[in-house]
Amino acid sequence: MTETTDLAKKLAPEHLPTTAEMKAQLENVSTGPKKLEPNPRDQVEYTFQFSHKDARGRMWEGEFIHKIPSLAQRDLIDMLQARKKGNMPVESFSAMAAERHLYLAHLEVCLTKRPKWANNLDDLLDPAIVEKLYQEAASHEAHFLGWLPYPSSGTEERQDGDSQST
Repeated sequence: MTETTDLAKKLAPEHLPTTAEMKAQLENVSTGPKKLEPNPRDQVEYTFQFSHKDARGRMWEGEFIHKIPSLAQRDLIDMLQARKKGNMPVESFSAMAAERHLYLAHLEVCLTKRPKWANNLDDLLDPAIVEKLYQEAASHEAHFLGWLPYPSSGTEERQDGDSQST
């Protein structure tokens, strides 16, 4: 009988949690959808810090606020693009110029706060600055409008209470 007891001790599942520990773990499990942490990009206005080092080593930094455009503001963005093109057809411009016109018009309307150096983005010499600013603005808009999926799989609850499957 001693052999059985020794064998039982050797095979004892001491690495497994006790019944009480398992019950405690079960009590802590949420049965509903997982709440996501609030994301600043869920707001209509999104504040971000910008930092860009140009090819000459100059730093372009500051705080910006991007606001999601209303439908009327989207029309204004289109009108500003047309004005930047001199009301000429888009085909008259290179793809890069047409894209830059979109970036500049969007940023002019939607950046509600910017550092002094960014008051007139048309005067900048480095197009990479405008492109990087627009990427941040476009990312905010895509997230806010739900064009980007939430980060993990399964059904999760957004802060506005809507469930979203990913």
